[in-house]
Amino acid sequence: MSQSQELYQTMHWMIIISVIGISCNLFLENRNPQSTISWLLLFSVAPTFGVLLYVLFGRLKRRRKKLILHSKFITPQVLSEKNDIKCNTLSIKSQKLSTIIEKFTGVSINSNSSASLLINGDEMFSKLKEALLDAKNYIYIQYYIFRADTIGSELLDILRMKVNEGVVVRLLVDGLGSKSLKKKLLKKLRTAGVKVSIFDPISPWSMGTINYRNHRKIVVIDGIKGFTGGLNVGDEYLGRSKIGFWRDTHLFIEGSAVEELQNIFLQDWHYSTSDHSCEKIQINRLNYNHTKSYDQFLQDESNKVKGAVQIFGSGPDTKEPTMRNAFHTLLTIAENSIWIATPYFVPDQEIFTILKLKAMSGLDVRIIYPGKSDSILSDSASKSYFAPLLESGVKIYTYQKNFLHSKVILIDNEIASVGTANLDVRSLHLNYELTSFLYESDAVVQVNQSFLNDLSVSTQLDRKQFIERSLFKKLIESLTRLFSPLL
Repeated sequence: MSQSQELYQTMHWMIIISVIGISCNLFLENRNPQSTISWLLLFSVAPTFGVLLYVLFGRLKRRRKKLILHSKFITPQVLSEKNDIKCNTLSIKSQKLSTIIEKFTGVSINSNSSASLLINGDEMFSKLKEALLDAKNYIYIQYYIFRADTIGSELLDILRMKVNEGVVVRLLVDGLGSKSLKKKLLKKLRTAGVKVSIFDPISPWSMGTINYRNHRKIVVIDGIKGFTGGLNVGDEYLGRSKIGFWRDTHLFIEGSAVEELQNIFLQDWHYSTSDHSCEKIQINRLNYNHTKSYDQFLQDESNKVKGAVQIFGSGPDTKEPTMRNAFHTLLTIAENSIWIATPYFVPDQEIFTILKLKAMSGLDVRIIYPGKSDSILSDSASKSYFAPLLESGVKIYTYQKNFLHSKVILIDNEIASVGTANLDVRSLHLNYELTSFLYESDAVVQVNQSFLNDLSVSTQLDRKQFIERSLFKKLIESLTRLFSPLL
């Protein structure tokens, strides 16, 4: 036997042993069956490629140490009492849901806050720039995508200006989503006094984390103003790209719920910087150049603000898929209607089944999906789910104005979810995400109206016509769906 044959045989056995070892590990981890089957299929079709892909993308993320953060806004006892009094006015359904969410997230419902919808880039960036310019003490800003284009440069100029005014600025961006940011620019920002960190930067030494991206969008200003939702920072979110008009939804939040946004940011900051000073960060009572201080907001607005807010994060560092469980509970508790807007629709089997059963039981289940997608693979996988849903009575609409990037769920016109998570496997199981559950508030009314507005420029899919699409399309859709847990 030649030396090359011996080498080939050795590599062949190494691959076989690796496949057996990885397969055993997949079973022991008790992953989602769909994910396990996808990996096993890949190993059987292309074992060498499958092993390499698993090493790079398939390993589960290790849990991160949780920080204990302290707040001096208001004593927990007083805040709890205020929440209990206000939340008792909510419906039994809202109280039940919020209690379940608190059990597996550790985050309680918050009635001492207000939330308002920001529609599309023009409205969001205008409000964001106004709030940044009003900052007096600190700015925490975190995005999956942050581009140094026109809008990105405008925001960076504001951050540099605020540093010169003595404001502490921390900027955290994802290593993959914001890979376009040049090292030279980051160096200039740091020199200017902006504290910058990259979440899991891409390098040959960090390939084990490449599949677990931080998809969160967070801005916290002085501890009382917060932004989160679907919008990243880039000109495309203002319709200034080849994609064209970009439909999106964001939230502006004031009050004590902003503290949870801040906690999530500081957890991510600590992880990406190993900055132990974060453990000592406290939110102090400060004098803000704002219409109301935090205490005034509690005293003057607590009896006027309708409903409540519950903000929580999820990620691969938690034992259970928090976002999946939260959406699962939200959909299960629906009694009359489920309205969903999502740019990517690759649900796991549990959520897929709930949607079908709810529609079959007579609920008004509607899904608005982009008429124009920015991902061919995801779009193809999404459409493989449409036929069974249509047959179950789910109404599916394609947004005709252009690309829809909103991540919204509304049930019974009473409770809404607005956040960063798409209704796909990646957001539900792999990415670091966050969402805001809105209970019986003015923001829920705004979500309802915005959904109806989107519906008015959408076209309902015809079940018969969709089912009769070409066999080739069906085959491609089924193939991409099979590997959807790996997308």
